[in-house]
Amino acid sequence: MIKRMLPLLGLLTVLTILLIWPNIPKTQTKAVEEPIYIEVEITGAVHIPGVYRVISGTNLGDLIQYALGTKATADLSQIENATLLLPNVRYTIPFKEESKDETKININKATLIELMSLPGIGQVTAQKIIDYRVKQGPFMRIEDIQEVSGIGAQTFEQIKAFITL
Repeated sequence: MIKRMLPLLGLLTVLTILLIWPNIPKTQTKAVEEPIYIEVEITGAVHIPGVYRVISGTNLGDLIQYALGTKATADLSQIENATLLLPNVRYTIPFKEESKDETKININKATLIELMSLPGIGQVTAQKIIDYRVKQGPFMRIEDIQEVSGIGAQTFEQIKAFITL
């Protein structure tokens, strides 16, 4: 009896599969998208300036990190790290403006009053510096100021941080 039912069972199985098969949800495989690369250049106050190949959507902060960060002299107040990078663009990280020479006194151009503002330099010594410039010409190195009568090594040590050429 079982042998007679086998063909019928097989037919029922095939019919069941044909009826159920179209209703089984098919798993869809999503295509893995390849990342899009862009080339950008970074210059200025970074440790390793150059052209970098980065994934589209990378921001300036990440690019700075790829360049091993900024130097101590970088002016970060002008940088927006969240800026998205554009292809074939040069990004320059600015340096802080050097202002140390602005406060120094140029010993080749200073007036009597300016020279007198230096520590240990009075009116007499300031006039000697001006007289020296007139007779000998401009100082070639800041150390040359020691050739002026009245300015020795000790006075030079006091003023060297405040003078320039």
